[in-house]
Amino acid sequence: SRRIGVGAQIKRHVHFLFSLLGNAIDQPGFNRLGCREPRFSGHKRSPILGVAGLFAVGFHKLAVDFLNTGVPHAVLFVRSVRSIDVAKQGRAIRYHSAFAPSGTNVNFVEIGRGNRIHVRTYERGVEGETLACGTGVVAASILSNLRRGLRSPILVTTRGGDNVRVGFSMENGHARKVTLQGPARIVYRGVLHV
Repeated sequence: SRRIGVGAQIKRHVHFLFSLLGNAIDQPGFNRLGCREPRFSGHKRSPILGVAGLFAVGFHKLAVDFLNTGVPHAVLFVRSVRSIDVAKQGRAIRYHSAFAPSGTNVNFVEIGRGNRIHVRTYERGVEGETLACGTGVVAASILSNLRRGLRSPILVTTRGGDNVRVGFSMENGHARKVTLQGPARIVYRGVLHV
């Protein structure tokens, strides 16, 4: 952030795919993003707590939760994210008729020690596993609170190895004041001539 002349504590409002509501740079290379409040509605099988149901994947029936954090996310709690075939199982759930016609992202969540979770994500549009998904770790964190009792802030390790922190306050079963905090670095520079 210092390299491109951005101050140590700036606030700006940006709207793009992640539906950011605000952005603050707390320290060089570490951003905190305000996120859209998630909702359980907008899915034909999602009651108040967002249980999408049991899905048959191969010979297994899997309990799937659903949460829309600006992008639809199916969330499954698993013993170990390392043992999951994200491409195969993620694709089966992403294209399941319950999520038609648009489909959904799919997050596999392992509860770690302390207040930590590990997340692997199958992302629609990419049609495969991604190294990290901001809206996915937010959905996984909020559902880890609702389903497994983890408290905010929740520490999340992504497939790419980054560690991020998801903060929120729960009010009447709804997540409010949601933030995502993690590393920020320039990975590409380009010029767009309009």
